[in-house]
Amino acid sequence: MKKSIVLFALIVITCMSSCGKLPKNGRLDGMWQLMKIEKVGEDAIDTKEDRLFYSVQLDLLALQKVGIIEYLGRFTQTQDSLFVYDFRLKADNAVFATKEQLQVYGLNNTSERFGIEKLDDKKLILRSEKTLLTLRKF
Repeated sequence: MKKSIVLFALIVITCMSSCGKLPKNGRLDGMWQLMKIEKVGEDAIDTKEDRLFYSVQLDLLALQKVGIIEYLGRFTQTQDSLFVYDFRLKADNAVFATKEQLQVYGLNNTSERFGIEKLDDKKLILRSEKTLLTLRKF
């Protein structure tokens, strides 16, 4: 009888732990605040007070301002790079975001490849051909 109870408890624990989605992006997962945008040949823009955020989960990247998700996009991550693409308006998933709408978040195009210069538990630095983005874990 005791063995049956232990076996049943192990089965229940195993089933419950397999129901959730585990983070697949390592340190990249979570919410990041955009702190600074540096474009080649221009002065750096301090964005801390603008409260712009990148939220990363599974293969989705949400761009949000002050808690309001404005755009949802996709990304793929390799060891040293991040490719972002397919941004759509959160309010209407059928409408693609324009590059002008995404510029406030430091993106130059609707799809862009960034090199990951630094990624740890506190800081993320992304570099594209034209832009350096500095983010902090929030």
